[in-house]
Amino acid sequence: MILRRLRRRTSLTAQQRDDMIDLLSEATIASHGTLEYLQRRGRGILESARRSRHIRPPANPLDTAAVRLRCEAYEAIGLLITSIEHADDPHHLNQVGAEVRIIAQRMEAFPREPDPPPPSGDISVQLRRINGAVDAEADMIYRLQDTGNPVAAAYFRHRGLHLLELGMIETEQAGMDVTTIRAAISATFNIPDPHR
Repeated sequence: MILRRLRRRTSLTAQQRDDMIDLLSEATIASHGTLEYLQRRGRGILESARRSRHIRPPANPLDTAAVRLRCEAYEAIGLLITSIEHADDPHHLNQVGAEVRIIAQRMEAFPREPDPPPPSGDISVQLRRINGAVDAEADMIYRLQDTGNPVAAAYFRHRGLHLLELGMIETEQAGMDVTTIRAAISATFNIPDPHR
């Protein structure tokens, strides 16, 4: 509701805008990073309001897909603004680029969902796609970790184990013996080895 009112209001002073940015940041910190998407969306709405004095409401009520796309577009704008503030952080810029690319693909395909990319025979392309999928939520988890939230460790543990299991499956398919690796993982995570 607050963000909806902000989107309609275009007469914020510079101080009020700065105060709202601080408020959005505090909400993200207080929620241990779980509301970071609202901070991004709020930044996007504030930036849109600053650049456009006359934001016309849609002629017809937006359906669910359009509402979702609009929210993601505001979040992308907010991400681009923060990328300017963190231009010296390559990891952050890579994350922003990946997320903006996703929203761009959805905008190109709207109102349908974008088609998944075709399988690639190029191993470098495959690895980039894997890295992109892994990194999609990693930034949020690192931010949780920075706040001292113990949930971050649980996320990392479950994700780490899952990725190791996937790696073992593919390594085994390559004809390599993973017995030692499997035993080490079982000992590290304190879980039984199902192959013993």
